[in-house]
Amino acid sequence: MEGFRKFLDFFLDLLFPPKCLLCKRLNSNLICPECLSQLTPFRGKTCSLCGVPLEGKDNRCPQCLRNPPYFDRGFFYGLYQGKLEEAILRFKYQDHPGLSAPLGKLLAEKFRETGVQVDLVTWVPLHQRKLKMRGYNQAELLARAISVNLGLPYGDLLIKKKETKPQSRLSREERLKNVIGVFKPKSAVELQGKSLLLVDDVVTTGATASECARVLKEMGAEKVFVLSLARGTGTQRPIS
Repeated sequence: MEGFRKFLDFFLDLLFPPKCLLCKRLNSNLICPECLSQLTPFRGKTCSLCGVPLEGKDNRCPQCLRNPPYFDRGFFYGLYQGKLEEAILRFKYQDHPGLSAPLGKLLAEKFRETGVQVDLVTWVPLHQRKLKMRGYNQAELLARAISVNLGLPYGDLLIKKKETKPQSRLSREERLKNVIGVFKPKSAVELQGKSLLLVDDVVTTGATASECARVLKEMGAEKVFVLSLARGTGTQRPIS
């Protein structure tokens, strides 16, 4: 049986040679080295709390000064644009769960640079209906890849008990209201005094991450840090 599978894989590769998902050139990797080099990390100034890009002398953004999130610090890999945006869209909507490996490795390297220490990796959950439609939770796959790269345990801690409107279609105020009370603990887990890393693919206002962090702290977590692939702009383009 194993020999037949290898022959079948070889035959399929002849008929449909593997290509980079981003540039479509022949390559054995889902993202070729050239495209991977274009997934550049953001190196500019960010808010010392939520992590949004900042300009000027202030260390915190106006939103965090008025209404700080429940999480302790937010980090992201890059801006939601260019090759990174395309990679996320293909990962999220075009049934390419294998992209979690290269993207998760980039995220793990980014988080390692921060020097922050955590005890456990978890993720923003999907509602069961959306999970069934998509077949996987991209945030969960990223979290698992990060845990492998950092040598940390991961835990499935939260449930999304209510289906909500897509955050990308809402204003900041609507996003905040949209996620209130929609998450709950999945099971009784001992989190007392632990520091958690909460993973998502894209963070824009931080409303979803903040609500998840609130529940995790009610469960006993001492600190919650947020890590996302991209910092969003509030809009998403279709992908072909």
